Amino acid sequence: GTLMALLFGLPLAWLLFRTDLPGRHVALALCIGPAILPPLLITMGGARFLMDGLQTLFGLEGGSLQIGSAVLVFGCVLFPLVVLLVGRALSAVPAGAVEAARLLGGPRAAFRRVVLPAVLPAVFGAAALVFVLAWSDFTVPDVLGFMLPAGSSPINVFPTEILLQWKQNATSRAVATGVPFLLVTG
Repeated sequence: GTLMALLFGLPLAWLLFRTDLPGRHVALALCIGPAILPPLLITMGGARFLMDGLQTLFGLEGGSLQIGSAVLVFGCVLFPLVVLLVGRALSAVPAGAVEAARLLGGPRAAFRRVVLPAVLPAVFGAAALVFVLAWSDFTVPDVLGFMLPAGSSPINVFPTEILLQWKQNATSRAVATGVPFLLVTG
């Protein structure tokens, strides 16, 4: 999900914050729309379409179909975080430094020596935020597990495993299972 959000968000951030694209403010407002809605709502509305597409294009079935659909849902829902965080960093890159690097070494040198160092912390921060939000959400994969074709066996994600462990035996084993999850999420 993090990789999909980066693949969708980075080019959009560049287009919306580093170009003079007509209507870019409207495009930015429309781009933020998916982040306003809960991922579960997007899943309920578009899961069947996504699952049918993944089955047809890649032949995914069962747990692979469930995880592939979850990756697409998280990529489509969380890419606005990448756009906003990386876009702000892109807009803060000084034009003079980019132009000087471009004159001295060309466009690639300008990107490599000026833009990339200024934007990389925002890219890593956005990726970490998207990862934690996607990793801690168990509702999307669980709902997608219920939508699998008949005869398919769904898989459980880590938060669901913690919940099942706690329901089976509310002991120190359940707590020990949840500690790594809490550490990464924290």
